[in-house]
This record gives sequence, C-alpha cells and structure tokens, in this order.
Amino acid sequence: MIEISDLLEDPDFAQGFTIRRQTGSFTEGDFSTVDTVIPAVGVIQPASSQDVLTFAPEGERQGNWITIYCKQEIRQGDGQDIFSDVIVWQGSYFRVAQAKHWETQGYYRAWARGFAKKE
Repeated sequence: MIEISDLLEDPDFAQGFTIRRQTGSFTEGDFSTVDTVIPAVGVIQPASSQDVLTFAPEGERQGNWITIYCKQEIRQGDGQDIFSDVIVWQGSYFRVAQAKHWETQGYYRAWARGFAKKE
C-alpha cells in the first residue's frame, strides 16, 4: 500500500509554496498582530466542485479554489483570535476556508479560495 504522506514531499508530485500566518492578541487594551511566513512543500491541485459544494457557503462557491495536501500545519480561522492562513502559490493568494488534520495519515488537507491581494 502506498503511504500518501510520502508523496507530499516527492519532487515528482510536490511543489513549494508559502503559508502566511497571522495571529493576534489583546495587550493592554490594544489588538496587535504578528505575521509569520512559513515555507512549505506539498501537493496542490484545483478543488473539485463537489468539495466546494460540500463546505463553502452559497455565496462563496464561485471562484478559484484549490486543495492543498502537506505535512506542514495549515490553520483555518476561528473568527476570534486565530486568522485563516493565506497560501501563496505561483504568485497567487488563497485564503484557507477549511482545513483538516489527518493525524493517522500524517498530513493536512485544506481548501482555499483565491483572492486579489491589495498592496
């Protein structure tokens, strides 16, 4: 049986991308954020329409969606103090909409929606 997590770093299948993570906290009444850039390697492919229909809200189903498989942790925002990670791949930006940790298999699977970055 093929161990899927081995393919996630195989140069024949995997490619490099960046995870941009922003965390925030209240300090003495002010909200401050910390930005972290994490280099990662994994398999990225277009998300299937079935996946997008399953988890995306109705108004969010259009757009450029990708699926990411990697060993590096990928975070989905909780709407409070943890923000969704942003995946930078091939010069495009994708905000993580849903992430799952497949602990028994040793990898993360995430779905992200493309957006235009504002400078």
